[in-house]
Amino acid sequence: LPFDHARADAIGHRLLGRAPQSLQLLAREGSTAAGLPDGWTLGSAAISNAPFSGPTIDNSGVVYFGAPASLALEPESGAGPWLFSTDSHSLQGPRLLLGGMRQPINVGTGAFVTSAELIASNDSGMVLSYAILAGHRITDSNNRGLVISHVSGWNIFVARTGELFEVAPDDFRHITDIHIEMFQGPGQGGPAGGHDGRPRVLNNAGQITFVADFDDGGSAVVLAQVYCPADFNHDASTDLFDYLDFVSAFSVADPAADFNFDGLVDFFDYLDFVRVLSEGC
Repeated sequence: LPFDHARADAIGHRLLGRAPQSLQLLAREGSTAAGLPDGWTLGSAAISNAPFSGPTIDNSGVVYFGAPASLALEPESGAGPWLFSTDSHSLQGPRLLLGGMRQPINVGTGAFVTSAELIASNDSGMVLSYAILAGHRITDSNNRGLVISHVSGWNIFVARTGELFEVAPDDFRHITDIHIEMFQGPGQGGPAGGHDGRPRVLNNAGQITFVADFDDGGSAVVLAQVYCPADFNHDASTDLFDYLDFVSAFSVADPAADFNFDGLVDFFDYLDFVRVLSEGC
């Protein structure tokens, strides 16, 4: 009798404990993504034959991955890689998180993230990446750092080369480099989200740990705590008290009210804070 390949495949799938239809396509080269400019698609052969990086998944089924993007008819126009997310339950397709028009709120006027390498995600909707900057006032001494992106749409720099760090009371040093482990899985692997027992650098409380080098030749292990930008008073909730506390700081030109980190406390900070507060976390 002729060998029945279809029947053999069906038996194989049952033996593996899954149905043939259990595989689900989330994103592919040439597909669109919410947040990309009109006419842009994921991936570009001009950049890489394997444009996707990661991916990592949280316990609610949200998948995060990195990919370049380009004009569909001009693959050489590719940019990135940028960060994307997609919900395996909603089937709404990929969505741009970081890159392009999605920029950290504290990047500074005229500066922008050109590429981001995915490191890890947690179960609080956060994904950590190592980002490269370009633009106004960006040099080789301040052009890279760690960014937290949130599935709701906000991005914020956690640490960045060139910024001052207080290593002791009234003793400030410039960060010259940032080191963070990117734990790899089996095969080609990918970022570990901490769900498999391996070491992690981002936990569900929004804490990140890394090594910082300083301009005096020293280094240190650093812990960063990230809050939703709208949580101005850091009480783990976003409500009217955050608005009142921001307005109080804004009215006296408190540096804490410099929400867009442009060195000025002005009406643009107020507009940016109200926008982020309205979007929620």
